[in-house]
Amino acid sequence: MATEPLDLTPEQRAAEDRTFRRGAALAVGVVLVAGIVLGFVVLPVVQGASVGLDAWSAICRAIGVQPGTPIARQPSSEAAATPVSQVSWGPATLGALRNGNVARGAQLSRVCDACHGAQGLSSDPQFPNMSGQTAYAIYKQLHDFRSGARKNYLMSIVATYRSDQSIADLAVYYASRQALQHGSIEDPVAANLAVRGDPARSIAACNACHLGNPGAPVETPNLIGQHKEYLLNQLQAFAHDTRHNDVYARMRTISTALTSDEMERLAAYYAATPRP
Repeated sequence: MATEPLDLTPEQRAAEDRTFRRGAALAVGVVLVAGIVLGFVVLPVVQGASVGLDAWSAICRAIGVQPGTPIARQPSSEAAATPVSQVSWGPATLGALRNGNVARGAQLSRVCDACHGAQGLSSDPQFPNMSGQTAYAIYKQLHDFRSGARKNYLMSIVATYRSDQSIADLAVYYASRQALQHGSIEDPVAANLAVRGDPARSIAACNACHLGNPGAPVETPNLIGQHKEYLLNQLQAFAHDTRHNDVYARMRTISTALTSDEMERLAAYYAATPRP
């Protein structure tokens, strides 16, 4: 018959406790060392070898004494920051347009007549017609020329010396003028892109934004009656990323998906479309 073990003396219990603590500490130490070796030696060496990084550099990067990571060398970029539109459609901007002075805008427009024509109707197709354009679109483009978000040698100089209110006055003046009317043309390809777009190529219907429909981005210009040459030049500028003041890169995305023939057709279609 088995007998019950005798009670341990305090000295025996202390010795047993020390043995347990040493065993637990040893177990923790083994796990810790294994984790360090795995995380700072094994994985960096294996991953670094796949990208041509020597073992010593991989380990140094892993422990933080060299820049980069043990997985791959870090890329560097010399690209300069690209300015974007700084127009915000908040109370200040909307208030400036709401309080725009048409008479003062007419006076300010005299410096614009040489290129954009009297009453904002340009005789040179490389310069856009301004009359009948939305005040929001004119304000944004002039503001972008001033800030550098849009580049043009002449317009950048002219806009540099205009205050926000002067820009608003010009915008409301041209918006109050009568737009040029043309006869329409039949082009099913351009009409389909204008009305339906091409979802398969991420091309939205042009009319969704460019006819001043409710819910459309407020700053998008009305294309109807604009010069064909000017419209084509702007589509090409967006496609080549030489113009990049479109919000969320909408026009750059669409224009890069259009063919050269479609750009030509759309430019001619909108230039010939009469105002509703």
